[in-house]
Amino acid sequence: MEALPLDDSDLDTGILDDPPFVCYLDLRLQGNRLQDQQRPQTAKMQTQKKFSNDATFSAHLKSAKHIQNEKAAKKAPAPPANQKNSAKSDGAINSGIGQANLKLKQARNIVSSRPSRAATAMWNLAQDFYKLKRPRDTAEIMKDLINLLEEMQSSGSQNAEESPLTPLQISGTLYLTRLALSRLYLIYGNQTLISNARQLYLRAIHHKWKIEEQSVLDVSRVCMKCMDLPLSNLLESAQHILKIYIDKVLSKPAKTKADPNQVLPTILAEGRNLFSNFDMQTNLTDAEEESYLSSPYQVALVLCAMELSIQSISGNKDEEVDLYHLLSKLYLNIDAKYLAAETLLQCSIISSKHYMDDGLAKHTRDALDAFVICIEIDDIVRAEEIIDTLQWSDEFDDIKVLMELAKAIVDSNKLFIEQVLYYQIEHVHLLLRKDESDNKLLLRSLDATERTRIWNRVIEVARRNFLDV
Repeated sequence: MEALPLDDSDLDTGILDDPPFVCYLDLRLQGNRLQDQQRPQTAKMQTQKKFSNDATFSAHLKSAKHIQNEKAAKKAPAPPANQKNSAKSDGAINSGIGQANLKLKQARNIVSSRPSRAATAMWNLAQDFYKLKRPRDTAEIMKDLINLLEEMQSSGSQNAEESPLTPLQISGTLYLTRLALSRLYLIYGNQTLISNARQLYLRAIHHKWKIEEQSVLDVSRVCMKCMDLPLSNLLESAQHILKIYIDKVLSKPAKTKADPNQVLPTILAEGRNLFSNFDMQTNLTDAEEESYLSSPYQVALVLCAMELSIQSISGNKDEEVDLYHLLSKLYLNIDAKYLAAETLLQCSIISSKHYMDDGLAKHTRDALDAFVICIEIDDIVRAEEIIDTLQWSDEFDDIKVLMELAKAIVDSNKLFIEQVLYYQIEHVHLLLRKDESDNKLLLRSLDATERTRIWNRVIEVARRNFLDV
């Protein structure tokens, strides 16, 4: 987490500007520095006491117990270098934790009287604890900070502070804290915390980008209940959710932002991964069944569609094509093959228009993938639509075989496959292994890996449906 510039005056000094706390803290720090500077190294290793003043420390140095410990330390073998370094490192960490805990106590003591200063300190302390490898403490501080900021936001009024946070600073800090805590929860791999991470993420984009959390969940439920929801409807719903962002941001000249947290497509990509890459394996309650928790992939679909809509409106064709690919994979993950084929077909059409020189390989791969999916699900109508849309010619031997296979699947003509078509499929397979041949094959526009991958799927379809292999 990067330091958040909540307020310039608070950023440099933070909570330490408050004199009562500074006095108490300075006494502790001065006492520790005094011991480190004056105590001999051997005695320092043996003596674990802390001294409040010079007189007490001097008296201890003259005591019989200290002199005995010092002699024993001289006779003892020196510890290995790595042990010394480890001890120094542990001491530094413990010292840092102690100081951070002290500052945290101070911050919590002024939550009611000086909430803005407390919020600034808590944000900085969350970073300090994280650097000290104390993620649980970090999470607790951020939860308290979120509660404090939400209370400050809802109250709409500030106590009489010298430099109170503005509403914009409060909302900005709340957004970043929710995102940070969401990311932190993921390091545990705990299902409950993953659920909390997803809720925090949706709340963060809801308040920052005016993306209604309920609208995202409603569309995801439609995707879950209506698996044949057309791609155009999904994209239309995504644009409706993004209406405020489209009107206020995309309608103006784009400004480059250094902080990725302030770039919505980047945040949507993060959310897409959050909902699609962490499976929920636990049994769900009735309440959870009615929420997005039972359909994380559908939420990922909606977030991906929103990201795709932004890139499409912005004219970023490379990103748009990539997102169509990702959307098709999400459809395949929920076994919505019809929609995956529709998405790949649309991606193929965009590629054929955008990549004028090298578009043949790009759009052919997507179209053939869509075509094979249609064969796998016995959708001959969609397969014919792909051929008509892309104006494929039956002069291509591989396309001709694919169409005959699709019709045979629909007609359940197993005998034709076993005695005729399967051998033609194997023949095309052999031709694809050769660099050159007199046969016209559309798959030759792809590289060897891609054409082999696609045609192996065709062979598998034939075997599964007609050869009982």
